[in-house]
Amino acid sequence: MNSELIHRTQTSKTPKPNDTLHQAPKPTNLLKKSKDPLLYTFIGIAIATFFFNFFDPVSKTPPLSQRQSESESESAQLQTRHVLFETTSSHSSHHDMHFNVGGKVPLGLKKKGLRILVTGGAGFVGSHLVDRLIERGDTVIVVDNFFTGRKDNLVQHFGSPRFELIRHDVVESILLEVDQIYHLACPASPVHYKYNPVKTIIFNFFDPVSKTPPLSQRQSESESESAQLQTRHVLFETTSSHSSHHDVHFNVGGKVPLGLKKKGLRILVTGGAGFVGSHLVDRLIERGDTVIVVDNFFTGRKDNLVQHFGSPRFELIRHDVVEPILLEVDQIYHLACPASPVHYKYNPVKTIKTNVVGTMNMLGLAKRVGARFLVTSTSEVYGDPLQHPQVENYWGNVNPIGVRSCYDEGKRTAETLTMDYHRGHGIEVRIARIFNTYGPRMCIDDGRVVSNFVAQALRKEPLTVYGDGKQTRSFQYVSDLVEGLIRLMEGDHVGPFNLGNPSEFTMLELAQVVQETIDPYAKIEFRPNTEDDPHKRKPDITKARELLGWHPTVSLRNGLPLMVKDFKQRIFADKKDRVGA
Repeated sequence: MNSELIHRTQTSKTPKPNDTLHQAPKPTNLLKKSKDPLLYTFIGIAIATFFFNFFDPVSKTPPLSQRQSESESESAQLQTRHVLFETTSSHSSHHDMHFNVGGKVPLGLKKKGLRILVTGGAGFVGSHLVDRLIERGDTVIVVDNFFTGRKDNLVQHFGSPRFELIRHDVVESILLEVDQIYHLACPASPVHYKYNPVKTIIFNFFDPVSKTPPLSQRQSESESESAQLQTRHVLFETTSSHSSHHDVHFNVGGKVPLGLKKKGLRILVTGGAGFVGSHLVDRLIERGDTVIVVDNFFTGRKDNLVQHFGSPRFELIRHDVVEPILLEVDQIYHLACPASPVHYKYNPVKTIKTNVVGTMNMLGLAKRVGARFLVTSTSEVYGDPLQHPQVENYWGNVNPIGVRSCYDEGKRTAETLTMDYHRGHGIEVRIARIFNTYGPRMCIDDGRVVSNFVAQALRKEPLTVYGDGKQTRSFQYVSDLVEGLIRLMEGDHVGPFNLGNPSEFTMLELAQVVQETIDPYAKIEFRPNTEDDPHKRKPDITKARELLGWHPTVSLRNGLPLMVKDFKQRIFADKKDRVGA
């Protein structure tokens, strides 16, 4: 038996009793001999725990001691999550260490300032808090929907690299990298939080991750929307010193409660970086309103609005209206859509989506905030008219499957949606049918006849006339149109209203006016007519004259030189830039 044992252990030496500990089998030998998988598992866990606790700085998994502490009280958990950083003092010691509040600055890195989010930071308290945080060297992001907050409260920080202002409603989720969050967003005065109690409670209890509205809101959506909106219209007092019950008017957007003086509306202009939209923005800013422009810059240009950059009453948002957006506004001018054949034929599916889905989104916003809504339709809804001149009750003669139908039928559908929201949900709406308009800031090569003729004459190119040149159009100057849009929005009538100049010109007559204005020797070149091009177009503006008190005041011969001046600057500036390059 002994010989067998000696043979198996490869030794003939008998171990001494006091050497038992030293002669114990090595762990590696045990592993080799053992066939129990549990032993391998436990040893692996022990090695991994030891390694990740002391050697792996990359792993984001908290140590075992921290994971165990998560089952304990929350205060104890937070204490273990505070990461130390070194102070800037040259005499730093263990007592000089401080807690990094957000756990973002690891041990060994000096503290340079926190990234702090302040919701409601454009309000009364929030703006003072922002001042203090900026003063001490922090980077501050302010999120505010400007229901009660004002940009004027933060204008002193505009341009600072440590300040950012985001228009956003906290009932919707947002992703930001910050160390601290001061959550102040909520109307705090009875006047404001009683104005829309459902919205107020959403501010306090709505889960921004969940897109499901609260039960009270879901139930209210099944009720009559018109009744809901009527309760949201709040009276405000006029500035007249002799105010009485009859001097009190409805606030168009229902945003200025009783007892607060009217100081200007908050107005959204979709497509506000375009030709017509930018002139409308100029007028609204000039009269004291706060304007938000939403544009995807397909045809719009920032150059059209550069004069308002830096103004606390102006904001420009790059956004496509086919996607919803949440804003607190009193009025919505919905102009967003490419209006020239060159542009709306470029992507016809996108054109009709802009007219249909974009209009639905803006009507939904108007419904949500109780804003008055104006949609800019077009004379194209009349198609190739069989009635001349065209009155508003004429239904038109439109080809529903032609190359222009994405625009023509899109605008007709936009009018339908607008009236359905008005009848079904009680939204205050206005419909304008715009006829041919010209003026500064038009796209130079957009295919519209006035811009084509002016650009060609300035470039010493032949004036291109399609067909026989006997087609007729009426041309209104852009300032006349803007006046009509504002009167329509501020008036009491839904429409639709024709907004155009009833002075009628053939294409040949227009070419002659351009020759007289720019180059008497400009040649005229005839080309085949385009598909579905209307033969006649002239508005009957009797309704606008009688109900809006509006009529155009700028003749073609007076307005065209103003447009030519703008085109000269842009065309020849482009040439200089190309030569310099």
